[in-house]
Amino acid sequence: MKRIFGIVMLAVCIGLIGNFQGVKGAQAKPIELSFMHYFPPVHFVNTEIVQPWVKMIEEKSGGKLKFHVYPSAALAKPKDFLEAVVSGAVDIVMGYSGFHPGRFPVSEVTGLPFLNYTSTLCASKTYMQLFKTVPEFAKDWQGVKVLWFQTEPPMQLHTSKKPIRRLGDLKGVKIKISGQPAPFLHSLGAAPVVMASPEVYDALSKGVIEGVIYPWEAIKGWKLDERVLYHTWLNFYANPFYVVMNLDKWKSLPPDMKMLIDKYSGHYGTELAAKVWDKRNNEAYEILKKNPKHEIFTLPKSDMEKARALTKRYYDKWIAKMNKKGIDGKAILEKVRQYVERFSD
Repeated sequence: MKRIFGIVMLAVCIGLIGNFQGVKGAQAKPIELSFMHYFPPVHFVNTEIVQPWVKMIEEKSGGKLKFHVYPSAALAKPKDFLEAVVSGAVDIVMGYSGFHPGRFPVSEVTGLPFLNYTSTLCASKTYMQLFKTVPEFAKDWQGVKVLWFQTEPPMQLHTSKKPIRRLGDLKGVKIKISGQPAPFLHSLGAAPVVMASPEVYDALSKGVIEGVIYPWEAIKGWKLDERVLYHTWLNFYANPFYVVMNLDKWKSLPPDMKMLIDKYSGHYGTELAAKVWDKRNNEAYEILKKNPKHEIFTLPKSDMEKARALTKRYYDKWIAKMNKKGIDGKAILEKVRQYVERFSD
């Protein structure tokens, strides 16, 4: 009898241990999150911003979170990123606001020309600070959980055959630019051409375009230094990017994981991304500056003042659009200027 009782107790103990291990195993299973962007796997945005951030969060979560990164727009086209994250097809996306014209009417103020951004960090911190302090700005993003905002470095002018020393030299020159800021360039007398970045090298080679509007780092990144030899400082505008999360997925996270992501998003995420971009941008500029085949120009002060005057109507247009919505656009624009000055290098 004792022997039978002992066998039964042993079986019970083994069962309990097995159940405990099963519960422990279930608890140890991480929450999986997908993170999509459209940069190639080898691009520094992936290798020096997204991947390090993801790895850091995974480590600090103690294995509770597991990320799957999808570069090269693997799950949706860039123009469909917002729909993908809102629908839950992907948990987190890093996208370009310019792909969604009219979707973020207040936030569009950050992409206006000649706001005097001095660096990626200046532009990115301005963007993030507006989100934190201007309710109308934040309302643009109420359908998602904002992790952080960042921008590309300020845009400069690069030409293949004709150096642009004065504003008048730009008249009729065919310049590649992204779609939303194309009217700004047209106001300066150039002939804007909208095309995808992978097409640019060939277009320059064939003379389809005569120049590009890009930050310094893109000239090296797309090997355009083989085609464009003349560069003109403009600090024209800065392309705004967002990093956002599906709202339901965010709400489903345990409180400690929310606190963790919040701690390393916001201003932290903005600075992480902007500093990497500035580093790469400055490196590219120094390489071009030291190359005797390349020339870098600065427009006369009078020409810069004229350029700002020619594009002023886009400020007026944006303010008028805000006023129709009952929003004080002039006050928000003044905030932008204050933050740009505060965060300038």
